Amino acid sequence: MTVTQLTSVATTYQERAAAWLQDFENALTKPDPGALHELFADDSHWRDIAAFTWDVVQFSGLDRVATELQRSAAAVVPVNFALDADRPAPGVSRFNDHEVVEAFFTFETQFGRCAGLAYFVEEDARASHGLRAYVLSTVLRSLHNVVEKHTGEPDPGYGFTPEWPGQTWTQYRARQVAYEDREPEVLVVGGGQAGICTAALLDNLGVDTLVIDKFERAGDSWRTRYEALNLHSPTTLSDFPFIPYPKTFPKYLPRDKHADWVEAYVKLLDLNYWTSSTFVDAVYDDSTQRWTARIERGDGSMRVLRPAHIVMSVGGSGGRPLMPAMKGIDTFRGTVVHSSQFTSGRDYRSSKALVVGVGTSAHDIALDLYRHGADVAMLQRGPITVVSLEEANTVYGSYMTDMDQSEADHRYYAGYVYPLMVEASKRNAQRNLEVDAELLEGLANAGMKLDIGEDETGWQMKFARYAGGYYLNVGASDVVVEGGISVMQYEHVDGFVPEGVALDDGTVREFDLVVMATGYEGLEVEVERYFGTDVAERVGPVGRLGPDGERRNFCKPTPQEHLWFTFGGIVEGRRSASWMALMIKAQLDGLVPALHRSEDGKLIGREETSTNTFMRIGDA
Repeated sequence: MTVTQLTSVATTYQERAAAWLQDFENALTKPDPGALHELFADDSHWRDIAAFTWDVVQFSGLDRVATELQRSAAAVVPVNFALDADRPAPGVSRFNDHEVVEAFFTFETQFGRCAGLAYFVEEDARASHGLRAYVLSTVLRSLHNVVEKHTGEPDPGYGFTPEWPGQTWTQYRARQVAYEDREPEVLVVGGGQAGICTAALLDNLGVDTLVIDKFERAGDSWRTRYEALNLHSPTTLSDFPFIPYPKTFPKYLPRDKHADWVEAYVKLLDLNYWTSSTFVDAVYDDSTQRWTARIERGDGSMRVLRPAHIVMSVGGSGGRPLMPAMKGIDTFRGTVVHSSQFTSGRDYRSSKALVVGVGTSAHDIALDLYRHGADVAMLQRGPITVVSLEEANTVYGSYMTDMDQSEADHRYYAGYVYPLMVEASKRNAQRNLEVDAELLEGLANAGMKLDIGEDETGWQMKFARYAGGYYLNVGASDVVVEGGISVMQYEHVDGFVPEGVALDDGTVREFDLVVMATGYEGLEVEVERYFGTDVAERVGPVGRLGPDGERRNFCKPTPQEHLWFTFGGIVEGRRSASWMALMIKAQLDGLVPALHRSEDGKLIGREETSTNTFMRIGDA
């Protein structure tokens, strides 16, 4: 959600925001949540990321916000609220199409240092300082008494402490990666961007972390995808933790350049990373609170590790290709491949190709086939939302400026409140229709069925809800409009025949290649595969939005102790890993008990904790 700051450096706003923070701190100590009512608007919202709740939660409505704030504050004891001197001074901004007063602030709890962002509405008649919070965002930033590795200052020595006289750095690193005489505290399964961002942030907190990946090289999860793949998120918002992209990088990275960056990042940060290593399964010991995990190495040997925590980073939609049943496909004489098996259109020059699906992969593959001389059609099974790439990226306006990335991230956190997301997405979708009117008219004339989402919220809410159902145009739509790629509707298909596809008008369209760009099975399938039916049923859906507007089981405690999930694009992986790493570290150090989520969505902690007695931490 884009936030535009209109006015800054307003002394009166500074004074009023500082006074509000003092009143807020005082109100949090009162047993009655009613003390908070004067400070919040009737339609207020609060989103917390581990600062108050050790969870990722959001609440809406004055009574609910006040009640949850007062209750959770008793467990974490927030103090020392103050305006953030490293952020813009309080001033008038536009947020979610409303004029608000924006104020960044800091505070502490008994566990760590936190950051906050408030958007106020001015109501002189009802608030003593003329400000009532419309949106409040709170985020845990660091833990007390944890020395972070990457402070910005170079190591005064050689970057390691020799274990014996004369040990070289190469020998030291080989021992660290081997795990021959110790167990990792955290095992990260999957070495894509989300996995290595998590590992880097855990390593920064002093957590012994091992990443395993099935491919031969770090970055191969990208190198093995279709060659025409390019990133759709600009580099200005896609930096990994601690090492930003070089300024010489292009705005959008090609597949192999990004893969090389992933590999370089692993090496530069000395991440413990096993390649050619397949996660077989894992069993949790409730008494020791450790997993017994089996990993098959590239040489066929089996290693057994006993990490305390496992982080699954195997892709947001699971690992197994989804091949839907299609009438007669088994009779088709041509080649049938899933999009995950497709490499390049050069292998199919002059072929008659049918791409099943109209999502991002389908469009990219169809365009690649077209550019290599194939006769290409796309088979559409449901409507699609199409937006030009540059227009779509306007929603990341804060990242397109010189704004500090952590500041832009916090603005994003504040906007990720479900009712506000829906409002903003509807406005953006209408603007998309206006900006891309000519393109969309051409696609409709070419036979493509278009929509702007089930509730007119466009591609943004499709991304949030399903991570699919849209295409950000990087060229394929133009070719469809020009007639270079044709569009067929599934409702007019009777089924596949040996020569191709039989249509309901009695004709047959011939094909010799079918590419099934039909997605992947859900992560629930992977959970059952690796952890068994009991754990899979306990965990439930992973990734889809829950009734609270947050993603289920994503980068937060799950119904299974010590089991975590992360996935998504580069931006999502970086942002979410930052708070998940702190949650895991807090449990490892005993700051909070091992947490899991009950059937009613609440977090439950074990009774046997030396530091805390709270047992139910927030609703989810």
